[in-house]
Amino acid sequence: MAEDSMLGGSVGPLMILFVILGMIIFYALVVSPVERESLLGTIQYEREAINTTPGEITPIPAATFRLAHNLADIEANFAPQAIPLILSSQITVKHSALRNQDIKYVIDMNKTNLVAASLEFIVSAKEGDKELIVELNNNIIFSGVLPRGNASIPLPISQLLEGTNNLRISAASPGFSFSSTAYALQDLNFVEQKYKPEQASATQIFILNQQEAQGIVSAEFIGLARQLAQPAILSLSLNNKPIYSASLYADTAFDLDFPISLLNNSNVLKWTVEQGGDYQIAFGQVKTVYTKTPFKIKSYSVFITDLEAQAKKEGKITCNLEITATEPVTQTLTVQVNTYKLDLRLTEGSLTFDVCPYLLPGDNLLSVQSATSVTLSKLRILMAGKAPGV
Repeated sequence: MAEDSMLGGSVGPLMILFVILGMIIFYALVVSPVERESLLGTIQYEREAINTTPGEITPIPAATFRLAHNLADIEANFAPQAIPLILSSQITVKHSALRNQDIKYVIDMNKTNLVAASLEFIVSAKEGDKELIVELNNNIIFSGVLPRGNASIPLPISQLLEGTNNLRISAASPGFSFSSTAYALQDLNFVEQKYKPEQASATQIFILNQQEAQGIVSAEFIGLARQLAQPAILSLSLNNKPIYSASLYADTAFDLDFPISLLNNSNVLKWTVEQGGDYQIAFGQVKTVYTKTPFKIKSYSVFITDLEAQAKKEGKITCNLEITATEPVTQTLTVQVNTYKLDLRLTEGSLTFDVCPYLLPGDNLLSVQSATSVTLSKLRILMAGKAPGV
């Protein structure tokens, strides 16, 4: 009896614990974020993306020098590209009471990255007023009367097979008459529209001389992105570090300040476009300012999570940059976040500014410059607001 009593006493609390855990899981799965917020209130979030003591910020030396590095034009193309396969330079299909002349082709397909396919040709001559018929793998995909001139017949991707495909082109019967239906087709092509991921990125290289690299003060990229297809996100990395990403809806002139902490003697710019886009980067030039004595600007890495990036995009959090000087000075600081330079004013030794618009997911580069010497006791970016993902 004692054993039964002890067993019953331990099972009771355990069952209660299972019920509570079940209710928590049910709540998390069933209750929407909006309902959770109405029940619990706004779930607040805070994280320091960086908190450091910069110390003395020394001004840029007065004597500086300038150089310009011209870049080759490149194209980052992730738009569908036409790949024509010539089937015939001239054929005739004909149907009469005495003769049925059609044409057959076997087409080998690799459907990887396939967007669309079509038959392209010119109707150079015709007889009768009946239809031209196109069959793909024994299914009629087109039957219509075509006039003379250029013609394009879409081929359903769903009916194209990986590997061997059978294509048949014929003319419709003229009916109960001694006439005929005939089409003379010129420059018959099977045309695939495909993405080519290997062309979605393109690189440019520029070289800094030793003195330039050691005393670099600023590096500015100017150029033009020509939009050659639909709008898409165009991204730029410098020596494998992402520094720029934006959706471009037209030809766009660039004036970007490179984070100088990323610069080496040999530097690689990599432009990458998202699927559907095609941009030519033209008239590219990197303009540098440097001193003939080694000089370093204080730079920092700031990491932003994917959830934080989405939350800032939705306006749910702020990314407040807080800078404090050791003295109650009032002066301007130049703060660079990735490719953006911001002139921010210290007022009585402190400033606060939301840098959310300039931050990218992942690593971000931040640097501080001043025209006069100033000592900073704090540099912090506080991510705060509604919890990301809620």
